[in-house]
Order: sequence, then C-alpha cells, then structure tokens
Amino acid sequence: MKERILIVAGEVSGDLHAAGLISALKKIKPELEFFGIGGSQMQNRGVKVLYHTDKMAFLGFWEVLRHLGFIRQVRRSLLEEIDGRPCRLAILVDYPGFNLRLANDLKKRKIPVIYYISPQVWAWGGKRIEKIRRLVEHMIVFFPFEESLYSQNKVKVNFVGHPLVELAKPTLTREEFYRSLNAPSEQKFIGLFPGSRPQEVEQHLPIMLKVGQILKKRRKELAFLIAVAPGINSEKIRSMLPADLPVRLLSNRNYEIMSYSELLLVKSGTSTVEAALCGTPFAVMYRTSPLSYVIAKRLVKVPHLAMANLLAEKRVVPEFIQNQAHPQNIASEMHNLLEDQQRYQSIKTELGKIRKKLGSGNAYQKAAEVVAEYL
Repeated sequence: MKERILIVAGEVSGDLHAAGLISALKKIKPELEFFGIGGSQMQNRGVKVLYHTDKMAFLGFWEVLRHLGFIRQVRRSLLEEIDGRPCRLAILVDYPGFNLRLANDLKKRKIPVIYYISPQVWAWGGKRIEKIRRLVEHMIVFFPFEESLYSQNKVKVNFVGHPLVELAKPTLTREEFYRSLNAPSEQKFIGLFPGSRPQEVEQHLPIMLKVGQILKKRRKELAFLIAVAPGINSEKIRSMLPADLPVRLLSNRNYEIMSYSELLLVKSGTSTVEAALCGTPFAVMYRTSPLSYVIAKRLVKVPHLAMANLLAEKRVVPEFIQNQAHPQNIASEMHNLLEDQQRYQSIKTELGKIRKKLGSGNAYQKAAEVVAEYL
C-alpha cells in the first residue's frame, strides 16, 4: 500500500522547490503518493493538487482578509481529505499564515509535520518560533542563519543549502541570448523584475517603467528587458508600456536577463536571491498597500529587506521601500551605480561572497534524506 504524504505550497517559488524535493524523495521511495496544494511543477511530478497556487497567492494583509472565507474553506477541504484517507506525514512549504494554522490541525490528528523552507520568523519576532517548536517535528532551511536561530530555540533543524545555487544559471550563452534578441553585441540592457503575481506587477511595473524613462534620458544607449512570470498577462503589460521606451518582454529567460544585463531593478522576494547568485548588481524595491505597510512596519524586526543584504549583514544593494520607492530616487541611484565603476565592482565582489554562504549544492537530495528518516 502506498504511503500518502500531504504537501502544501501556496506560492510559485514554493511550488518549484516542493517539486524538486518530491523528485528527490521518489528516488529514495518510489512508492510515495503526494496530495495537497501546489502548482504546475508539482502536478508534473504526479501530485494530486486539490487547490492550485494560482488560487492561493494573496498579497498583503488586506488581500488575505478579503479572501478569508475561501482560505478557511480550503483548510476544511484538506482536513476532510485527510480524515477520509489518513496520511503518514505532512510537508508544509513556507506560506506561514495558512500553514501554521494547518500545522495545529495536523498536530491534533497526530500527523508529524516537516516544515520545508522556513517562514521569515527572524523578521517577524519570536512568537512564531514558539509556535513552530510546539507544532513542527523538523525544520529544513535554505539560509545558514536560520539553522542557528532554530538550534538556539531548541527546534530540530537542517540547513541543506539553497537549491538556487544550482538552478540560477542561464541556459543560453551571452552570444546566443543577444542573437535571440537580434541585438548588437554592444547593447546595454537594464533588467526589470516586477514580481510573479498580478497584484505585484500592477504595484511595481509602473514605477519601474518611469525609472526606465529617466535612465534612458541620461543614458541614450540603454534598452530594457521585462521578465514576465508564468501566469502574468503579457498583453496587459504591453498596454502599460510607454511609447518612448525601448523595452522587450521575455518569458522563461530570467537567468539570461539577470546574468547579461548591465544592472537590474528587482521587486523584493525570491528574485533578489536569484539576482545575487547571477552576480549582476541590482537595486531592490517594494511597495504594498498603505494598510499592509503600516502593519508590517510595526511587526518586522530586521534592518534590511533584501535577502542579499541580510546574508551580507550590511547594505550591499540599495533598497527602496514604500514611499522611498519613487522613480526619481531609484533612477538616480541606478545611474550612480552605472557611473561609479569602483562601487559597481565592489557590489559584484560582495555578491560573490553571498553565493558561498548558500551551500555547495544537492539541496533537494539533502532535504529528501531528512524527510526519509520520518518514513
């Protein structure tokens, strides 16, 4: 009889890393059967997806409140599935607002919980760590400082390294990429990464495009590349583009854009880790609703938002948060980076040091070995 495992990933990056873990687990135990919440990557690994990540990616406190009824319905449905056909183990992937509540329900049912990809407890303070210690059997983490934090708080933990160390690499050479764009070899690109959710793109892309217009006036040779995430409507983005800005939309070419652009402007999130690994200097921006920002500002306890800066334990790449994320401010800083080659090279050097902190590879295999101990 197949052993059933519940796996819950409510976001695009969680779907990617959960799929990698599932592939590694199936090499160890081919008979495993997975069900839960996930996206296309998990579906491609044979997971019975009860709810797709497309329906679960809510941005900010207000969005969550608006969809509270649906979120509760999803949790009830999962628990009904578990009560009808029990599972051996649960793997919860980041997504703490939903997953920590679910962990409480699973604890009552005596289903062991492995938490894969830590919530940002280091940013939100100690209460979530106490909850994790009570509800979670084992943490599997991607960042070295998370291992120290959980160990200090007597939570079983393994740092497996970050899978993006191996994944965040272009598949095309620079020459092949430029040829695919029909661009001259001397063309200088600025890469824009407005986010992976529709709300994020609506919030960040208009500012990024204004930054592009300001930079273009100062540096005539620049052109711009927008990374379009899966599930984002390209036509809607095209309708936002100003006529005076040379810009192209690219899908499935994130690592080429990150590796071969002169400079990047990245919405805070997983993309900042990918950008750091690709080694191109970048600026980080983030805007959310005023209500969400006020609440987050009271709760968040870290000196930096970008993971590159948290890992470096200092401000390596510039950050522009909420009201600071004004086109003129961002454009001035990015222009300065392009002009100041010494500072530009210094950032590249620091990004290289960050890469070394994120492990040596085989993160999915190492994570699968931890999970297999509970089967």
